[in-house]
Amino acid sequence: MSIFLIIAGYAIIGVLFLIIIIGLFWEKSLLMNKAPFVPIPKDVLPAIAKELNLKPGLTIYDLGCGDGRVLEACLALEPQAHYIGIEKELVPYCLAWWRLRKFIKSGQVQLIKKNFFAVNLTSAQRVFTYLFPKLMDELLPKLNKELIPDTILISCDFLFSNKQSEQVTDLKRPHNALGKRLYRYQF
Repeated sequence: MSIFLIIAGYAIIGVLFLIIIIGLFWEKSLLMNKAPFVPIPKDVLPAIAKELNLKPGLTIYDLGCGDGRVLEACLALEPQAHYIGIEKELVPYCLAWWRLRKFIKSGQVQLIKKNFFAVNLTSAQRVFTYLFPKLMDELLPKLNKELIPDTILISCDFLFSNKQSEQVTDLKRPHNALGKRLYRYQF
């Protein structure tokens, strides 16, 4: 047996082991969290960035930023704003760090590995969420307390049950697709 086949065998075993470990983290995320990591469809990202009404100098938060794709899309539209992504789960956080590493090093993006309930949001001028309705409702008192007047929050697909959105944008996506609507809230 050649050394190449032995090395290839060990590589295959290593990859399978890595897939199992990632799968276990994914299962933990789905079972234990109120907001499992579900990536937003890429074709929805430009609409999200547009709805946030980005401007130079603004501070934008992505609560539960997952793999950082929303932050990346916003950076492409407005590189002169400051972006803060908050993600508590290890695998999505690592994906976001990898995706945004050059922007983190330049200071345009700050990535925080923490539960967003434990992060002070008083510097936010724009907020993005992609969170289930129950979590949105649990978050509302914190947002009402910490967000400055005129802060805009854009939520993809999910509403607050106790706060009226000022605008709904239908993204004209198929009935069973993710990312069908954007809800705009003013605080």
